[in-house]
Amino acid sequence: MYGSKLEFDLNHKNKLSSLKEGGDLHDLYLLKLLDLRSNRISKLPSDIQYLEELQVLRIDNNEITSLPVEIGKLVNLEQLTVSSNKLKSLPDSLGDLKSLQHLDLRSNNQLCILPATIYKNKRLTCLLLDDDRDWIEPPTSIVRHSTQAIMAYFAQKKGVSEIEKDEIRNKEESSPSERLRQLSIYDKFIQEEKLSQRIEMEKKIGDQKTKELLLSQQRQKDRQNLMEDLVEEQRRIDEEIVKCHKHKEIQQRNFVLQLQTVESTADEVIKQLLKTSTAQKQKYVSSVISSLYEDIPMKPNIHQRKILESMEKVFAEEYKLSLKLKENDISRQNLVQVSNLNDKQLEDKIFNLLSERRNEQCALIDGIQEDINLQYAAVLMLIQKSDYRNFELQNQISIVQSQLSNLTVIELQNRNFSMSKHINELIERRITLTNLLRDIFAQQQSRQKQLVDQLREVEKFQSSVGKNDYWLIQFQRLLDGNHNNLSAAVRSVNSALVCELALFGVSHYAPLLSTLDLNSVESLSEITHDTLNKVGIESFEDRCSILNAIQHFIHDQRGTSVTPSAPVSSSNDDISAETSFLDTNDSSLNPNGFSCSLGGQNIDNTTSINTLNEVLQNECVICLEKQSNIVFLPCGHLCTCSNCSLCVNQCPLCRCDIESKMQVYSA
Repeated sequence: MYGSKLEFDLNHKNKLSSLKEGGDLHDLYLLKLLDLRSNRISKLPSDIQYLEELQVLRIDNNEITSLPVEIGKLVNLEQLTVSSNKLKSLPDSLGDLKSLQHLDLRSNNQLCILPATIYKNKRLTCLLLDDDRDWIEPPTSIVRHSTQAIMAYFAQKKGVSEIEKDEIRNKEESSPSERLRQLSIYDKFIQEEKLSQRIEMEKKIGDQKTKELLLSQQRQKDRQNLMEDLVEEQRRIDEEIVKCHKHKEIQQRNFVLQLQTVESTADEVIKQLLKTSTAQKQKYVSSVISSLYEDIPMKPNIHQRKILESMEKVFAEEYKLSLKLKENDISRQNLVQVSNLNDKQLEDKIFNLLSERRNEQCALIDGIQEDINLQYAAVLMLIQKSDYRNFELQNQISIVQSQLSNLTVIELQNRNFSMSKHINELIERRITLTNLLRDIFAQQQSRQKQLVDQLREVEKFQSSVGKNDYWLIQFQRLLDGNHNNLSAAVRSVNSALVCELALFGVSHYAPLLSTLDLNSVESLSEITHDTLNKVGIESFEDRCSILNAIQHFIHDQRGTSVTPSAPVSSSNDDISAETSFLDTNDSSLNPNGFSCSLGGQNIDNTTSINTLNEVLQNECVICLEKQSNIVFLPCGHLCTCSNCSLCVNQCPLCRCDIESKMQVYSA
């Protein structure tokens, strides 16, 4: 409420929705100013007509959709502000407001038509409209001009002459005092509008500051929560890193212990094999062949048929084994050649191949009696199978292969742990074992050549004697002398014990030791020099070596029983391997039953050998599926399977050129 009772102020969001309740407008007939801004009024009552002295009516920022017709009776109304409402139309009685000077209709977006009677408001000097949207009446182009243009548009439309319009305009201009009064009213309206806007702006600024303060507090709280989460996450990561470091340290310690064990084992094997190889290179003389020189009277009642059957059996075994080795090479070649053939063609080819082999076997068995060379080869094969020195060399080859496999696995693990300081030591031991393997193969080849030379001397003796069926008789002598029981005797001895005996160079005594009780550690610990002497071991040096090998075996058995690192084989287990060198050329099968190459020389042997008990799992580094069974020379790495080795010419680990490949057949 202003200072005078003639002014009534209800603005500033009193949330009024109607003027019908709470009083009678008749009582306010002397009221000159009514301010209802910023409320919720949707409609003015018709009683507004009784405010005959009303000069200023402010109803902006409400929800008014239309003005009553009775508003035209407010003949003294000079200022009407209806901005920011929801007006859709205006009554024609608006033209009856003779004193109206200021009319504000802005921000009524649904209002697009003004009443044509507005030209009657001859005192109207300020008409405020939205010129940034489309209008129907008057057109938008007229709205964008002055108030006089709008008045002239409606006057012309109603047929009012220009003279009348000029008179109206001149009449207004001829009264300066009236003009000043209108300007003062307009200035007052502008000031009040600015004040209202400033108050509204200050309120908005206050609300904005409050929102910014709340937002800042929320951001600070979120930042604090984020920092706490980051600290917790960092703490958890640090704990995981510490755990990983501890786990890796434990793995490294275990690896170092395993590395020390493998290195000590490799050193012991190298020293013992070198010692054994040096001491026994010239020790063995073939007692088997020497017995062939003895001039024993031939038995007149020799059973030729039985001898032939035994000889056929030996040939069949050796021939099957050699065919098995050759079949592996042929199968690999055929697999590439016939990969695009259908199943029927493959079956026919296999059937024909088997038929040819059966025919060859039948022809071989039928021709034994007539072919003296085959009888000679049968005797040679039986001698090789019965030769203790050849058997011992084969065991030593097995031991060296197992050590090379272990060193290869350790070298791979060493790379994973980035422990480069052990690489040189591993390389030195691997090279030593590789050279030792070459030396053992050379000894094996020399031994086989020695057997062949001695057998040729016997052949010369046979030609001087001139007896028929000489090789059949010698074959019967070898069978009668139980020279063919070496493999059977060795199978009755624990494979780990045989390896220990091979390390000390006394594995040829395994048949004699098989007569003793070797099934328990207690019975082994009771073996003495007298026990060994009774079974026929007369050499004191050999007895000492056997006892040392037994002590090593007992120590290993007791150690693995406390902390086993790998499954322990029983005394009946026969972990064996057959070694041969792979050659890309198709070589024919010789009478000795061995097809391989080492440095351009042929080495013949197919005897099964015993491997070490503990061999680290060594999978192929190329396919990562099969176990490695190929030794590359000269580097000595055992790191690929037989299939993957066919396509490599360099070692996958050290990139050394491959001179030859040795395959280990697990039996």
